[in-house]
Amino acid sequence: MSRKGKGVLAPVVIALLLYSGKALAVPMAFRLTGEEPIKGFVDNVISVLTYDGQHLWAGTGGGVTRSIGDPTLLENWITYTRDHGLCGVSISAIAVGSDRQVWVASVGDTTIGQEDLLYGTGLSYSSPPYEEFTCIGQPGETPMQNVTYDIAINGDTIWTASWGGGLRRCTGGCMDDKDNFQKIILDYSPIDPSDPRGHVSFSVIAWDSWVWVGTAGGIYMSSDAGSTWANYDHDDDGISGDFVVSLAAQYLGDDFIIWAGTKPTEPGQVDAISMSADTGKTWQTFLVGYVGEGTWNFDFQDTTVWAATSAGLFKSTDLGQHWSQYTAGNGLPSSEVYSVAVIDSMVWGGTLDGLAFTLDGGENWNFFRFSPPTSFLDAVKTYAYPNPFSPSREELGVKIRYSLQADAVVTIKVYDWALDLVKTMHLGRVTPEEGGQELLEFWDGRNENGDVVANGVYFYQIETDKGTKAFGKIVVLD
Repeated sequence: MSRKGKGVLAPVVIALLLYSGKALAVPMAFRLTGEEPIKGFVDNVISVLTYDGQHLWAGTGGGVTRSIGDPTLLENWITYTRDHGLCGVSISAIAVGSDRQVWVASVGDTTIGQEDLLYGTGLSYSSPPYEEFTCIGQPGETPMQNVTYDIAINGDTIWTASWGGGLRRCTGGCMDDKDNFQKIILDYSPIDPSDPRGHVSFSVIAWDSWVWVGTAGGIYMSSDAGSTWANYDHDDDGISGDFVVSLAAQYLGDDFIIWAGTKPTEPGQVDAISMSADTGKTWQTFLVGYVGEGTWNFDFQDTTVWAATSAGLFKSTDLGQHWSQYTAGNGLPSSEVYSVAVIDSMVWGGTLDGLAFTLDGGENWNFFRFSPPTSFLDAVKTYAYPNPFSPSREELGVKIRYSLQADAVVTIKVYDWALDLVKTMHLGRVTPEEGGQELLEFWDGRNENGDVVANGVYFYQIETDKGTKAFGKIVVLD
């Protein structure tokens, strides 16, 4: 085994839990800095799922995780991070080409003044046998507010959909220079230069000569590989909303159906799913009022449609006329589902709090969840998850995990951004097992009066009667 880069052999212990109704113990895994990928998962937020015919790829809040065998076995997953060449570890998009080269987009956040801003940390790529990634940087004039949310690969052409960077296309030299990703102006009508909505893109799919792009100004379609464009929006064409955050094509023989997850930009538009079976000439709308804050992803089993939404996974076996809903109450780790992938009879759901799968069409669910021991965290002896946390969707509340080496009286206090006390939880005397113990407490997102707190950043303090303290942060986003 050859070493790549410098570094001392530094094992970092991680623990993963496989949940199937109850927690099962999982052997610890080790990382060799600068060498092999990490065994298992390193984060619970599964933002992207992509199946390339051989591997299931998962974009997480801690890197790119790939299956290397039967994906239902936890030992058959490995994770790549910055140590393996990624531009960043919060993954916003993954695509795999016909040559099995994988492209990844990542996102970061920063604070400028009083404003929290997202930025694109860059595009990374890797080729079989996927020993490492190469980062080429973020295409566009600036990475600030320029996050790539989707990637589509069609032969030798790579398309990216970004917030500040718009729609971009690379037809050669993609691995050599990020500047080879050229911005494409969607010049239907043309776009009013004073209205930026059509320049902001979130989703893109491409095959043969077709390209479909979801923007903040509706859906743009090209049937000639991007030479000319048509636009479909709410007012003129009947899509459910002009803010199109997801797109997918369902292939049925020689025909295809376009599915879109939409959000409103003006009164009269809705969070819902739109579908067209005639290349955009007419549109149907489904699940109005049921998808929560959005529909983020689709995948298909022949005529069966799966949709990942903020209100769970939805399944339709009759092209949208009727739907079944799967949430945390049905066995998912969270009702906030960001991604879905179908592999034969297996259906996978990437959630806010773990990766779920079903082998029987949704009747029963298993899931993987990562849980790092607090004793192995550098300076923090506690952490909270899921984070961000939605009080209306997490039935038990946000989980606050902490370590305790000896019995103590434990108190947890939650403060708002102004450091005003919001909630005090007196846990009484807690007695850990011999040698220390990882402990878990829940906060339901309510204050002392029983009211759900407002969205925002909250801090919590864990204090014992022995004077030891630990601190953490929780983001409430409902």
